Formats: sequence, C-alpha cells, structure tokens
Amino acid sequence: ATALNFSVIAANGVFDFQPITMQAYGGPVTAKLRMDRSQDVPVLNLSVALQQFHVEQLLMAHSSGVSRPTVSGLMNFSANVAMRGVNRQQLRQSAQGDMSLVGSNLRLVGVDLDGQLRKFEVSQTLSLFDVSALLIAGPVSLLVTKGYELARPSNQAGNQSAIRDLISRWRVEKGVAHAVDVALTTNENRIAVQGSLDFVRNEYRDVVVALLNADGCAKARQKISGKFASPVADTAGILLPLGPILNLLDQAKALLLGAATKCEAFYSGSLADPKKTVSVSGRVKDGTASNVR
Repeated sequence: ATALNFSVIAANGVFDFQPITMQAYGGPVTAKLRMDRSQDVPVLNLSVALQQFHVEQLLMAHSSGVSRPTVSGLMNFSANVAMRGVNRQQLRQSAQGDMSLVGSNLRLVGVDLDGQLRKFEVSQTLSLFDVSALLIAGPVSLLVTKGYELARPSNQAGNQSAIRDLISRWRVEKGVAHAVDVALTTNENRIAVQGSLDFVRNEYRDVVVALLNADGCAKARQKISGKFASPVADTAGILLPLGPILNLLDQAKALLLGAATKCEAFYSGSLADPKKTVSVSGRVKDGTASNVR
C-alpha cells in the first residue's frame, strides 16, 4: 500500500479512524475503522473497499516465483467485518460480516480453460478445485488454495482464456465464511462453489465445486476437504454427464411419464449461463447476490 492517509478522533476509549485512504494494487482504497476499547473486551468494526484494482498485481505480490497462469484485469473488493476480543484467535472466532470480489472481462494466460473443460468431461484430467482457485481465494486469502494454481497438467505458453464474469460473495459468521454467490463464467462454461471456509480451524467445510449446465445443475462436481495448507480433492465424487445410451433411456422415461425430468439446481445466483448472456465490455459489472441451493 502507498499514499496512506487517515485521521482519528479519540474519546473515552473509542477510536474512530475515518476516512482512511491509500493506493493498493493499482487501485484506490477507502476504509473506516472504529475501535472501542472502553470495555474489558475491545470491539472492532472495519469497512474497506478496493475499487478497480489490477488482479495481476495482487497475484504477483503473493507469488512464490513458480511459473503459473496469470489472471489480468480490473476487479472490485469490499468487506464489512465486526470482531471482538483481546487476541487474534478471539477476534477470528467472533468475526461477523460479509466479503465480496467482483470482476468482468478478465484474461487468463497460460491455459485454454474452455478447451480443458471439454476434455475434462471425457477424461477427468482437470481438477475443478484448481479451476476454482481464484473464486475461493479472491475475497479471503491466497493461502486458502496453497497459492494460485490452475490447470497444472496443461499449462502451456500461448494459451489463454477469457473469464467473462466472476463473483465471489461470502457471509461471515463466528469466523466461518459461507458462500452466498460464488461463480465464474467463461465464453462456454459456468462454474460455481458451495460450502464454507472455517478460519477458526483453518479448514474447508462441505466445499463443493461444480461445472454447471444451462439450468444451473451440476454436470460435474468435486468435493474439497481438509486443512487450508493441505486440501484434498475427492476425485471419486466427480459426476460426469450421462452417456448417449443413458440419455435415450431418460428420454423414454420422460415420454412414459408425460413430463420431462428436472434436475436439482446447484446454483441460482446472479451469473447466468454464458451462452445466454453477453458480458459488459470494458468495465466491472457488479451483480446482485442471491441464494445458492
């Protein structure tokens, strides 16, 4: 961060830091912090917004130096969090609030994501967990995904992908971040995440990454478990699309029942199927969060 400026008003053990302004990752930051130390247990209330920052600068700052695919483009980040406690663990356990990361027209260099997803439906050679790294890590911490790795088996120079829209919104309760609206779209695909991130125990809680069909149902999914430092992707739990024979059986069943069978929606958030919508060009598009089933 550079160009840090703030003022503080202190009275009776209560400190109000506002406005706080600075520059970070090529974008302006505005924040305010209220710290109440008038009681035995201090209370902190923090609001922060980072607008139009360059995501490639963020990833570079946290890179371990290993060659990885690079995401570039402008994104918006915001967080509103309240905490109380006398040490870091108590503050983490009491954290309440929300976090959001939103971006449009991003570019992923080093991998043809749509091409790999087409191959994934046949061979399962691509980890959905790797594809979701930016979704999970964005609003919380790059440490959650052991750094930024994406499509490792097929990282080749000259390949690139378009991420048309990305939204990563989380609700925080007692130190646990719950996915509210977490998804991204490419030119051909839509990927979404359900579950929670437990920052008290530093582990994944019922996290599932899914490749969606046009109706928001999961045509492939992968469960993530374990500690942040050593996550485990359940490859045995991946569900692939039905083959031609099974599709014919489903069609016959629908005719006999007189109605088409419906799938259960995995995602019903703000990002529509990419083949039905056109991304807003040249600016960050902010969507409205909705429920995830």
